[in-house]
Amino acid sequence: MVILDIDLDFFLKDIVHDPKQKRPNDSDYDIWEIDEVIFFLEQNCKLNENKKIKGKLLETHDELFYCFKNMIEQEILEVPFKIVHIDAHADLGLGDCSHEYIMTELLHKKVYDRTNPKKGGWYGLSEVNFLAFAIACRWIKQITYVHHQRVHVQNIDIAESMKKNFDFNSSIIQLKKISPEECERKGDIRNCTPIELETEVPIELIDADSYISKDEFAYMFLTRSPKYTPPKADKLIPIIINYIDKTLNI
Repeated sequence: MVILDIDLDFFLKDIVHDPKQKRPNDSDYDIWEIDEVIFFLEQNCKLNENKKIKGKLLETHDELFYCFKNMIEQEILEVPFKIVHIDAHADLGLGDCSHEYIMTELLHKKVYDRTNPKKGGWYGLSEVNFLAFAIACRWIKQITYVHHQRVHVQNIDIAESMKKNFDFNSSIIQLKKISPEECERKGDIRNCTPIELETEVPIELIDADSYISKDEFAYMFLTRSPKYTPPKADKLIPIIINYIDKTLNI
């Protein structure tokens, strides 16, 4: 089963890295032309408006974590699943302390208890780290990260602590159960010896121009991410959700 996960900020010509207000100014960011968006969706993602995919429009990306949870509980989403993440950000938590919380606390819980993590702040679930929490729940078996045109692989926003053997160049995400006492003593997860390793999750990095879908998507989600998109980007939403069957009840 493959999920298509699109963030509206992918269709900006530049990236909002550190939002300071509710929405970026229209004058500061340009967006793709409508025909460019349609071309990408139909030619790169292989979407067809006459064959809509069940899904939903979300406001912020952390909502998708709870969509997954509800769908799994309703037994309409099989785990583990593949996800194609089309976004200007990896949403794996670079820039906050969620890795520390996940590896020194959340992974010490039984898998079924990991689906109610802390929320917000420096450590909890948020829109910038929801994928890391989904991996911690063992929901995801493979990620295709279709990254923004302005992102270069050598500067990709994924922390070393997320990668297998703490190797930034690895193509494998692997969370590690870490002793909180050792982490506090050594001050950095990368200096700790894992107690236990989580299941490996391959991650493929593809730039926007190179991505051509080979998947049949079971579900499709679009996230508006208002802190990362100017108001004028909203006009692209009806174009994108034209490919979504909005009858999904979650």
